[in-house]
Amino acid sequence: MRYQVQEWLAERVRWVQYPRQQFIPKRPAPHPGKLSIDDFLKLAVFGYVAWILLAPVLAVLGFAFVVFVLK
Repeated sequence: MRYQVQEWLAERVRWVQYPRQQFIPKRPAPHPGKLSIDDFLKLAVFGYVAWILLAPVLAVLGFAFVVFVLK
């Protein structure tokens, strides 16, 4: 099962290695107009990190707005 999962991931994501390196098939280059799973993964990681960094800042700014502006 682990072998099949790793092989499935290796077919779709560039940074995952095949379980058996000698059997790596040649894959065609992705079409420039198409989005790959790597693009979605990068976007998801960026969104998660942005949320972690920006949520506390927005919470403090919202609290300050309520306390000092709306009184």
